[in-house]
Amino acid sequence: MLKVINGEISFKELLLLQDINLEINSSELTIIIGPNGSGKTSLLNVLAGTTKLSKGSLHNSFNKKILIPQNLYYPEDVTLFDYVSSVFYREKFKWFLTKDDVERVFCVLEKLNLRKKQELTLNKLSAGELQLANIALCLISEADLILLDEPTSNLDLVNQLMILDMIKELTNHEISVIVVMHDINLASKYGDKFLLTSHNFNLIHGDKHWVLTNQNLSDAYNIDIEKLGLYTCF
Repeated sequence: MLKVINGEISFKELLLLQDINLEINSSELTIIIGPNGSGKTSLLNVLAGTTKLSKGSLHNSFNKKILIPQNLYYPEDVTLFDYVSSVFYREKFKWFLTKDDVERVFCVLEKLNLRKKQELTLNKLSAGELQLANIALCLISEADLILLDEPTSNLDLVNQLMILDMIKELTNHEISVIVVMHDINLASKYGDKFLLTSHNFNLIHGDKHWVLTNQNLSDAYNIDIEKLGLYTCF
């Protein structure tokens, strides 16, 4: 479980979120939504442990976390196999992959239908395949908490659904996933819990019936969601 008590996120004198009280449980897909500039990525980084709270406390009982940011640099001359297997070198000082390491990579790539493309360089992969490569990296790391910043951005609907199906499947294996998304309708179909940020510095946390109401969304985005027909409340 990951728990934040009376948290606050600010940078210098800029307040982003206050009164943060939330719990991230095992085997759940938690989706962070909200308007641009309302602190979604900052919240994700706090939950990942790469940024500290300005106030409050964070308690983590997950064994291992891995964060995949939105803007990644993909070296053109690196193969898919080398990219996903790089997680072994990040975890500890080592010079080579063992036979078990290689088999683990093969197994995950096979699971994601990427085995036939393992020798392709990253610049020859589609956007959807690159996102699957990031999922592979997460699986190989054996993290029980995965944090993804907009993994469906720049993807068409088919690839968005493919990535979200794969992310949702991870939660069936005692893995918790936290995802930043913009598409409220897709988020509502896949998420177990939601974190709604807004420019009034508040954070609403809970299931979709509690968080994704027309009133909450209208307040967060400062528009009439129901009148515009952008989202249908459950």
